[in-house]
Amino acid sequence: MTFTEKFSIGLRCLIGIWIIYQAVNNLYVLSNQTRENQCSDTVQIQLDIFESSTGALRSNNPVSALSGVLTSLTPFIVLYLVPVFEILYHRYYIEGITADGIVFWFIALMNTIAKYSWREPRPDAYRLCIKDQLSYGQPSGHAMLSVGIWSTCFILFLLYLPPKIKNEDNVNVPFRSWVYNSIFVSNIENKWLRFFWIILLDILLLFNIPFVRYDLQYHTILQILTGMGLGLSCGIVWGSLLNKISRFSEYTGMRTLFCVLWAIVKITFDPLHNLAPLVPLIFEMLLFGYQSCRPRHPTSKGYQNPVELATNVHINDKNDEWNDEWSDADEAAWQDAILEKPAKIFF
Repeated sequence: MTFTEKFSIGLRCLIGIWIIYQAVNNLYVLSNQTRENQCSDTVQIQLDIFESSTGALRSNNPVSALSGVLTSLTPFIVLYLVPVFEILYHRYYIEGITADGIVFWFIALMNTIAKYSWREPRPDAYRLCIKDQLSYGQPSGHAMLSVGIWSTCFILFLLYLPPKIKNEDNVNVPFRSWVYNSIFVSNIENKWLRFFWIILLDILLLFNIPFVRYDLQYHTILQILTGMGLGLSCGIVWGSLLNKISRFSEYTGMRTLFCVLWAIVKITFDPLHNLAPLVPLIFEMLLFGYQSCRPRHPTSKGYQNPVELATNVHINDKNDEWNDEWSDADEAAWQDAILEKPAKIFF
């Protein structure tokens, strides 16, 4: 077993422990309602970015406090840190983060419009203990985002079929999503471990992220449930769209466009006209510029022909087309692929 494999197993174990721990904590808080209008405890952790809720920490236990912060930050980790990771380690295959960003910023836009239309304040503890300023909490943005992204991927899992190959020179573009691949296309070989991993990620997105917001008193239970319902609706819409038009998953401009619209709405309707939305907008502009100008994969549009993937034979001519003459070496490689790697032959 390589170091990378060991590291991956260890990381998954840590993530699993964290998810289970946060789920137990959420259940405990919901069962006794001890957080109603409670101010934070004495723990102070200076990580108050992206409204990570560190101002509302409830536990004197640093492990519990950090777990709440990490759970609340998870949507932003997917939105910001995952693209950086993909750029650093998979320069040619970062299209997966585009679709996730499109769905994220669309839901964020809808959430912002809903909040300023609904104008329902956050719980009293928010104004008493966190920020003494008017802030709207209906519906919960974290609940909308986590459930919306999950339901988008779930709809795709039910509906999406791998693209068929029309001919050897024309490969349809497959749908790409980091979240979709993480949940439903896991590379865990053992089927029971894979099933357990899927359940853990489902708990994270459908329970931990929404209801940690009640633990932190950023939202009431009704605001969380409303956000989950609206997120489900958005997920059904985007899951269906991405299933019909898989090329949406590579339209970087759509991700940037929804972020721009979100920033405009946020700055326009925010009573304080806070310019903080410009920070994620700058990141999105830089990401758009990178994906527009980055080096492309040697094959056309970055997608290798499945025959080429199966045979591991690359034809190095200027147009990346297949040679008219099929050599003996090509035939031998093809026959080996048929015998040894039938799963990679898609037609």
